Amino acid sequence: MTLKQLKSRILDLLSANEFDAAFDLFNQEISHDSSRYKGIVNLRARYSDLKQAIITGGTAIEKIQEGKNQLRTSVMDFTELLEDSDFAGWKPAQGMAFGAPAPSFEQDEIPVFFSRGTPFNDVQEKYVNYFKSRFEQYGLRLETAEWSAENALLPVRRKLKEVYGCVVLAIERMHSVESIYKQGSPKETKANSEYFTTPWIQMEAAMAYQQELPLLIFAEQKIKNEGMIELGAHEFRIFAINPETPGELEEDNFKFLIKSWSEKVRKFYVEMNRSAVQPKG
Repeated sequence: MTLKQLKSRILDLLSANEFDAAFDLFNQEISHDSSRYKGIVNLRARYSDLKQAIITGGTAIEKIQEGKNQLRTSVMDFTELLEDSDFAGWKPAQGMAFGAPAPSFEQDEIPVFFSRGTPFNDVQEKYVNYFKSRFEQYGLRLETAEWSAENALLPVRRKLKEVYGCVVLAIERMHSVESIYKQGSPKETKANSEYFTTPWIQMEAAMAYQQELPLLIFAEQKIKNEGMIELGAHEFRIFAINPETPGELEEDNFKFLIKSWSEKVRKFYVEMNRSAVQPKG
């Protein structure tokens, strides 16, 4: 089975909620000596805990479904990190040169674009700083673009060409006590107490998506879902956070998410840089 075939088969199994079969396939195809194998063990342990919750019946159906969705996303993210060398019985292709030293990018600090509104209170300030530290521990450097009054989008475009991923943190910028939609039309509606993030989140996330950068989006729970942070509108998930409880980032699901995504960014970074230094012709 090739890596591409494995990814396709795992996706099919997850779509059918066949988690046991997916983990059995991992166990069969992935070398137990691979550094990735521990990730399989951890994911299967999470699934065992989920099954136990179903058996005991003490967990709401909504929470069970949420747990399945989170696990499905984690497994899909893990699958994207796999390489040919993780397969059981893998051997280097004949003619692969090992004598000449190759550039190593494994320990480099990697720049990542950080799309977020400027914190305007202590709660947001503390959360943003702690949030950044969770990525920095894996060698990622979260950067923002400098402001330009003449052309505000140009620094963003330039910065996105210098980075290898984009992390979006959509937190409150505005609280609308009463909103009127499509005012003066037959479809006019009113909404009370809505929270909005900065519109720059929408633009920067869309620009990163267009450049096909690894993209990870977090949004404060109370923020209105729309555009790039609209739940269920894209192939990627939006992860809900609460700035008042930064300790949530130490929960297993967030720790695994951040670690897995950081590895995905590093893999992307290594591939891009190795292809850039390979001799041509």
